[in-house]
Amino acid sequence: MKFARQFFLLIFFSYSAVAQTGCTSCSILDDILQSETSFPDSYYAEYDFKAFEKLSFANDTIDFSNPDIHLMNAAVFYMSDKKRNKLGKKPIAFSPKLRNAALVHSISMVENNFFNHVNLYEDSIRTNSLRAALFGVEWNRLAENIAIDFLLNYDAGKQYYTEIVNNKTKYYYANTDKEFSAHTYLSLGVALVESWYESNAHKKIFTSDDYKFLGCGVMIDPKSLEQNSFPKIKATQTYGSED
Repeated sequence: MKFARQFFLLIFFSYSAVAQTGCTSCSILDDILQSETSFPDSYYAEYDFKAFEKLSFANDTIDFSNPDIHLMNAAVFYMSDKKRNKLGKKPIAFSPKLRNAALVHSISMVENNFFNHVNLYEDSIRTNSLRAALFGVEWNRLAENIAIDFLLNYDAGKQYYTEIVNNKTKYYYANTDKEFSAHTYLSLGVALVESWYESNAHKKIFTSDDYKFLGCGVMIDPKSLEQNSFPKIKATQTYGSED
């Protein structure tokens, strides 16, 4: 029997940006940005979180072998905005540049097997301000959240076991033999937002009026997709304001 912990959270603030160009993880980012998706960037201007929740494909179960990264990013963005709405806050605006900064950090954390706001493996994207500047954002106020979460809709801390059925790993709770499966895009966004919100430091970001823009980036860890492993993602939120 096995146990798993669900969330690992950090928060980081930076108040300067230094222009820098070039990063190895950007080549992976470019491939992702050009990949097919059900939710292109133009949709952000057309949908609010209420309309997003009603989209049939937002409620699709995530296919580990062929995930829609753009849709995962959008789910985290919209569920963040929904949380702010519940707190009586104004809608936050989508920034593709901040999304790129967030996503390139998630990519690098996966590729270089680390979990930190400071990237010791790629100097050009070492800090969140450098990551933002790489995509043309040189604002004085930035904030960054990162998290590790499961792609499975799993209750943290519960015992579980696995079985291989038709060459696929299936997961079951030990005490009930009930199977638990992959998140939908929407439920993954909810899980990430709720995990960040459990921390007082992250709650301050959700309730802050200092940040007008948000970009979210999620990357699946391919090593975690091996049989008998627990599929995981690494996620980044990048908040910013021009003033």
